[in-house]
Amino acid sequence: MIPQSFIQDLIERLDIIDVIGGYLSLKKRGANYLAKCPFHNEKTPSFTVFPEKNNYHCFGCGAHGNVIGFLMEYQGITFPEAVSELADSVGLLVPNNRVDSQHLTSNRKDIDTVLSIATKYYEQQLKESETAINFLKNRGLTGSIAKLFNLGFSPNNTNGLRSVFDDYDKNEYLLQAGLVIRKDSNQIYDRFRGRIMFPIHNTYGKVVGFGGRSIDDVNPKYLNSPETSAFNKGQELYGLFQSKEGIRKSDKIIVVEGYMDVVAMSQFGIRCAVATLGTATSEFQVKKLLSRADNIIFAFDGDKAGRKAAWRAMQASLPMIDDGKLISFMFFPDGEDPDSFIRQHGATAFWKHVEAAEPLSEFLLREANYAVSLESTEGKAKYLKEVKDLLSKIKAPNLFLLMQKKVAQLVGVSVDELALGQRKRVKRTLVTNSDSTRPRVISKILSIMCSHPNLAKACNLSQLVDFEGCQRELASKDEWDLIYYLVKISLEDKEEDLLEKFRGTNTEGLVVKAQSGAYAMDTLSNKEMEVELRGAWGKLIDQLKSVRVSQLLEKKELSGTEKQELMNLQRRHQ
Repeated sequence: MIPQSFIQDLIERLDIIDVIGGYLSLKKRGANYLAKCPFHNEKTPSFTVFPEKNNYHCFGCGAHGNVIGFLMEYQGITFPEAVSELADSVGLLVPNNRVDSQHLTSNRKDIDTVLSIATKYYEQQLKESETAINFLKNRGLTGSIAKLFNLGFSPNNTNGLRSVFDDYDKNEYLLQAGLVIRKDSNQIYDRFRGRIMFPIHNTYGKVVGFGGRSIDDVNPKYLNSPETSAFNKGQELYGLFQSKEGIRKSDKIIVVEGYMDVVAMSQFGIRCAVATLGTATSEFQVKKLLSRADNIIFAFDGDKAGRKAAWRAMQASLPMIDDGKLISFMFFPDGEDPDSFIRQHGATAFWKHVEAAEPLSEFLLREANYAVSLESTEGKAKYLKEVKDLLSKIKAPNLFLLMQKKVAQLVGVSVDELALGQRKRVKRTLVTNSDSTRPRVISKILSIMCSHPNLAKACNLSQLVDFEGCQRELASKDEWDLIYYLVKISLEDKEEDLLEKFRGTNTEGLVVKAQSGAYAMDTLSNKEMEVELRGAWGKLIDQLKSVRVSQLLEKKELSGTEKQELMNLQRRHQ
């Protein structure tokens, strides 16, 4: 049995947009994302992914769940298989027992803590370093931009972090977070020294690692955190967290190579840029980008290294791109990068450069043709071999077809002779049971509590004490047990994914139904939702009183205590 604590930690690490966006073409709508439901046939998208709630809901067929449930339904796999696949995607090993799981969860929290403390330390050091401040000012950066990206400075001090970590020499989490290095002689020293610090945030805004830029041209110019349990270079993108709003407004993401490029572009009002983390662009990163915008522009240096990076990004994009998405490539003149270009030419010139970016299809065909001549049969054969290998990776059916036609025209063969076959979308159906029972007050209470568990503390359980014998008249035991549980975790300020907490139990269906019902109230603010909950709770207490009054009136003879109870209830009920 997979421990619940591990499942909760896994869900917290996963971005539901990244996961579902890898299977469906998601369109941004306000704070949420829409797609055509994969579980029933529909013309108008009604399948909605809610990042803040970390779940999805189809308003057409009623399909509802979290990231694990989606994978189970979409791929037709079991719960353990879905957990294993998702854990593998973020570099986690599924524990064999509860002790292992608790250790992993505790370990991650301790690493998060030291990263947070280090971030604040570096920020404070930047404020106190005139040299570091002047370095940023000379590049046109203001204090507000430095604050937006939590920029900091690591003094050129061997043990600078010792000032904020009393257990510096013995703190294993500093090592595990990649903040310090241990020599063979067991000596400890700071990894980052004399560098502008760029904290790398994950999708939820947590710092998972750092990039450090030398201010005195000491090699290496850029130094990154090593791979850790919190930080995977192939999965994160610098600036994605800060660029969320800009990406939503523009429906564009500009991918650059350096942290300073992202920060400089933001200073000039271009708030939709992200950077890779010193490694080749991965398929996971492309999937993450495509789940957030329809238009992705890779903007790299025009030198040999930049073009090589672009080629690798193109290869990573082929299996990920979907029809309706646009991926393009642009390069800067020799000796320039996005940072220097925008500072010299300004934002208007930069956007014009972006508009001239080359679509992926043209970039692929042109670059593949670069090393061969299509004038000879041998050149065409070599070209065809390389291009066919690339085209075979494309899963988008329309793009695949059109690319085949272009290649066939270039080399003078028919599409059939290319023998690449066709791409077909797989239709999946999901049978759902509709429950058309009339609305009940308890259903409304559960809907609000299950969608906003933190509000459950507004309900006073002590009011139920006198009506224990009446509760089953209004709701099932499972419903009452769920209410008691939700109030309990709310009072403890405990966060849980309810779908996973109750998966495989009778309560799972209640949670799914309750969360689905909450979408009818989705336009209400948190405060308005609390008012609705208090009102519904008051009605529930009134209903319990009515049930108790009926029970007493049905009795042939009442004791003195019961007569007094009846009088009190009738008085309050009037």
